[in-house]
Amino acid sequence: MNRDRIATGLLLLPALIVAAVESCILRPAGALLDWLHRVPVMQRMHQRLAALPPGVALPLFLVPEAASRAGWLASAWLLMTGAAWEALMVYVLTKLLAGITALWVYRACEPALLRVCWFARLHAASQRMRCSIRISSPRFAAARHRVRWGATR
Repeated sequence: MNRDRIATGLLLLPALIVAAVESCILRPAGALLDWLHRVPVMQRMHQRLAALPPGVALPLFLVPEAASRAGWLASAWLLMTGAAWEALMVYVLTKLLAGITALWVYRACEPALLRVCWFARLHAASQRMRCSIRISSPRFAAARHRVRWGATR
């Protein structure tokens, strides 16, 4: 029982960070993408992306992740050289832009991406993990509620 409490305590902070990122970045990014989807040029690009085969869609989806990693490395180098503010800006901008780009490509290419067996397995596992964190953990739900509504206890 003690191990469960320790594990819950260790996992609660990262889970709250994920929830905060989802609430603060991904939801507005989704709204931004919904707005962009109403632009005719973006609709045509979305349709072209949706028609791509899995072998093309997967690398296209992974490119933003590689850009995100490159941004992380660049920000680490800047931080080591003493440019903390610049490191923070590079990190946030690359994570934000790469995240929005990956979300856009994912939305367009989801059927093709899910035809790649290993991607489909990872996707299903991540969805199960996400649902179990949200549904089965009353501590997580209570902490998330406090963070969202500013309640104190």
